Amino acid sequence: MWRINARILRSRVTLITNFMCDSSASNKTFDELVNIFEDCKDKFTPETDPSDDLRILKFVEDMKNGQWTDSILIHSDNGEVKDGVHRGISYLICINDGVSKSNLPEVLIDEHVID
Repeated sequence: MWRINARILRSRVTLITNFMCDSSASNKTFDELVNIFEDCKDKFTPETDPSDDLRILKFVEDMKNGQWTDSILIHSDNGEVKDGVHRGISYLICINDGVSKSNLPEVLIDEHVID
């Protein structure tokens, strides 16, 4: 595990293809997912959000209020993020909203290379 900063996290490719109101089949970076979330979050309700993507709102609230006390863990295989995508999106939304990095949990990435 190693610490990752917001700039690097933004460019990391995720396993996510279609997300919320975006139906394209290409893999998305964290930055693309943040933009899609911001554009689409008001178009969904918990009942119309089958992937539970709106949980990002709760993660953001917890991070902004200092209630998220653990590190954010991101897991990646062969350069593609497989786990921790929603937590990473939440972290970047907090950064975009002006929350100081010193008030946010650290982001740790676990990289696996599979042959």
